[in-house]
Amino acid sequence: MKKKPFTLFLGLILVCGSLFAGKGTAYVSHYCATVSVTPYFNLSNITGQDVTVEVVFYRQNNSSGNPVVLLDGDDNPATGTIRVDNAFNYDESPGSGASVKFNIAPYETVVISLNISSGTEIGYGRIEYSQSSASMVALIGYGVLVVSNSTSTGFRSERTISINNGLPF
Repeated sequence: MKKKPFTLFLGLILVCGSLFAGKGTAYVSHYCATVSVTPYFNLSNITGQDVTVEVVFYRQNNSSGNPVVLLDGDDNPATGTIRVDNAFNYDESPGSGASVKFNIAPYETVVISLNISSGTEIGYGRIEYSQSSASMVALIGYGVLVVSNSTSTGFRSERTISINNGLPF
């Protein structure tokens, strides 16, 4: 009789652990992109397994009352507004609900940049990951906002953009 409660308890721990393990979310509190301002977001996989990442950039200029997602739509990691370096299984299909989805290999870092050819994009972002392993954390990241004016003075400045207060998620 004493084995049944223990077996039930162990089974509950395993089921609950698998429900919550291998997923995480962090937010980018603010981004701003113009012709001379480029935000870069670095995400590092701190585990020994691939991580699937979905990033959504929400646009601030929104009078509809509903979230508006910044989309690129060219499905090329090296061109367009949203660029991602060092990722695989890259997808920025407008129907996916995300700005971009991709995988990060074990112990690798991906760099995301927002490159605007005209106007201004301002907003915030959400980063979600999933992984088949039971890791409680898989990513660590930070952002840098690079302001430059190379056409006249060559002025350049950088500001840090916090992702999850610099903690793994």
